[in-house]
Amino acid sequence: MKTKNIQTAVRVLLSAIFVLSAFGKAIDIPAAALPISQLFYLPANLARIFIVALVIFELAVVLLLWKRPTLLLLIAPAAFAFVLVYSALKGVDCGCFGALPFLKEFPLGGHVLLVLGIFTGIWFLAKSGQLEPQSASRLGMVTIIALVLAFASVPFASSPATVIADEAGAGTVDMAGVQQAIAEGSAVIIDARDENQFLFGHIDGAINIYVDDDDIAAQVDAHKLRERALIVYCSSAHCDMAERLTEKLRTLGCQNVKIYPGGWEEWVLEGY
Repeated sequence: MKTKNIQTAVRVLLSAIFVLSAFGKAIDIPAAALPISQLFYLPANLARIFIVALVIFELAVVLLLWKRPTLLLLIAPAAFAFVLVYSALKGVDCGCFGALPFLKEFPLGGHVLLVLGIFTGIWFLAKSGQLEPQSASRLGMVTIIALVLAFASVPFASSPATVIADEAGAGTVDMAGVQQAIAEGSAVIIDARDENQFLFGHIDGAINIYVDDDDIAAQVDAHKLRERALIVYCSSAHCDMAERLTEKLRTLGCQNVKIYPGGWEEWVLEGY
């Protein structure tokens, strides 16, 4: 394939990614702003302003990809990589594609390939005129393969909540089940996130047991959790803190434990 044709293919793929990302955020700005709000503890209105600015930035990147590709555009994959790593550490879905149904479940491996493809693609477009044709073609093909594999990974994505809950035999509960448990007082609601996230916002009446605390056993004893039905949640279906805490609670003798996969994000988006 000629270098010029590869350049066109790379431009089309990169443009599609940034347009989809911008569109997914624009169609539901409050939903797109929620992960940013959780990650950086921003007020809701400020997080929404940030999302609007991000949509404009992504569309500007598309324009520059066609008009004047430059290495300065590497800011985009660098920022993407930072948010991806930070959100994984915090157990929060990065919300990179906003509310697009078919891309909300983008797996972590797919995101990594996406960052790689965007980085190499921008480098290829900015430097292809300075590279030997064969080297440029190879770099362009690496970009295309990485991006195609990234999107091919979407159908294989699965929520950590579903996978680990099934493995642990814990089971899950939906929002209606959580509401019923709160109304009846039939279960203890446990937030598995860290204290800062809990204080920033949590389900009313929930207690906070951070999954990586050293004194989980003491907290189980203090709250007499072994004798109670428990519902554990964290940020969203992409967060594995609730599932890891569930495994620890079951090991400590709490057998009646269920997971609320939707977590804090679903709770907020439904107006609670």
